[in-house]
Amino acid sequence: MSYIHKPLLRPKSSEMGYKSPLQSGNSMCTWRYLGRFVTLGVYAAVALFLWYTLVPTRSKEPISANLDASAAPVITKNVVIYAATKFFGHPITTERFLATCPDVQNYCRITQDESEFDNADAVLFHNADYHGQNEKFKSMKNQRKPGVPFVLWSLESPSNDNFRPETHMINWTMTYRTDADIWAPYGTMIKRHKALDVNLHALWNSKSKSATWLASNCFTQNKRPYKFYLSIENSNCKDYVTEKFWKALNDRVTIPIVLARKYYKDLGVPDSAYIAIDDYATFDEFVAHVKRVEKDKDLYLSYHEWRKDWKVIIGSGFSGWCTLCDKLQDKEYILKHPKSYKDVAWWHSFEMCNNQIANKFL
Repeated sequence: MSYIHKPLLRPKSSEMGYKSPLQSGNSMCTWRYLGRFVTLGVYAAVALFLWYTLVPTRSKEPISANLDASAAPVITKNVVIYAATKFFGHPITTERFLATCPDVQNYCRITQDESEFDNADAVLFHNADYHGQNEKFKSMKNQRKPGVPFVLWSLESPSNDNFRPETHMINWTMTYRTDADIWAPYGTMIKRHKALDVNLHALWNSKSKSATWLASNCFTQNKRPYKFYLSIENSNCKDYVTEKFWKALNDRVTIPIVLARKYYKDLGVPDSAYIAIDDYATFDEFVAHVKRVEKDKDLYLSYHEWRKDWKVIIGSGFSGWCTLCDKLQDKEYILKHPKSYKDVAWWHSFEMCNNQIANKFL
């Protein structure tokens, strides 16, 4: 029996929000080279950072689409997720992809064994490893059962990864987008229940150099302390804020420098936590402000005041698996609310990116 679909209607452009301590990199730049680094950061260098070949960060507090643990679904059954593709050519396993939520492994597991397709509670496709309809996928599509969603997973922006599945094949999306069916962010911030006592003066004293820019190596032996960190993404797209920003805030305890404020403000990040290049009319004005912040202790520490009231949670893009396991518990809800994407590629990419922001500085 095939899955019962309700077409996902294409929204108007105005309706795109619809729901369906310190480490640094090896590359250091001085301010006289900052313009060159920004250009590289926008157009080329970030692509060298092949983070997806690394084991995901193990977090003691995994991100969930619902941060209120009391509202989590009651566990009623064991869950099996059949991974129909690999992850950039690598196996998708329980041990790796549920590493951020070990407790979930007590009732949820991932398998790539085709013999378990008939017993799976969900079938997942990693978009970059989905190469169109073959006999295997055609057979799965014809044999799919009611209440067993086909899930499309991607960590990439529309600028780097076109969605491939056919019309009405995908029921749920699992991406960094806040309006995805399964939210799988690289990181987030939550408000603390009680303000934290942060020694900002000690933070200032720990910084001795200006800025660092990570190309491919996350770690160095000498743990050089920098005041700023260039956290410029390889594309400017809705909700696409990766580990470069979140780890600059959290692991490296620096002030991230980003290209455009909008994408961080939309995610609820306090304005004072970072410096956005597009706030300035010219690149010279931006550089002058950064130099001023670097030398003025009070001004510099004002960019760290948020640490008293906010907490960063690193997600690494894998936390969606934990949320997916929880969501699959509610079989009754899934059966009563069938959906599918008529054009999942359009949902992923239409009016989602603006990669011209840096042009006025080049």
